[in-house]
Amino acid sequence: MIHKNLIKIIHHPTINPLTCVNKYPWGFLPQKYINTLLNRRKYYIELDEDEFKKGCHQAYYTVLDYYKKKQNFFEKNMTTPSLSISLNYFAGKNTQKIEYPIIENIQILDVMEIREYTSSNDKILGLWNAVEMKTEFYNGMLGPEKDLFLCNMPYKQIVVVHFECSNKRNDVWILERDLLVGDWQINNINNILIN
Repeated sequence: MIHKNLIKIIHHPTINPLTCVNKYPWGFLPQKYINTLLNRRKYYIELDEDEFKKGCHQAYYTVLDYYKKKQNFFEKNMTTPSLSISLNYFAGKNTQKIEYPIIENIQILDVMEIREYTSSNDKILGLWNAVEMKTEFYNGMLGPEKDLFLCNMPYKQIVVVHFECSNKRNDVWILERDLLVGDWQINNINNILIN
């Protein structure tokens, strides 16, 4: 419990001002805004699309089910700490009945890799695992020479996914994973979080 409260103090999500849980109980933003997110560049990094899309399909309904049942997103490692805080808050405010949309198509809009840590509910304060803390400790001690330890810095893979659902509904999710260790998790849904 203390760990989760510390994560809430450290991770301060900035929520998109267009977000309205009562008007848009699932998706949180108007479709007109979500549709503007569909204009992405074509990706060049290889990804096993069929397997990834199956996982996305399952993740969509798992997150929606958790949200509908107002379950605590910190209990599972499927969303980043900032998104967990936001979804828990939205679920508590939502009074609307949510229907399960039927996913008709899943399209990958973008794939990229960046050198950065992945925040996660199962990490220490949501920021580091034991290896990452050790790397940061050595980098802090070495100062400018820390570039020697850059090989220990993890790469984060980010995938932007478009869900085409029934009733002309669109959702755009950003998923990420640490390429060295870690499973896929959802970083953002329809840009409800502004980084």
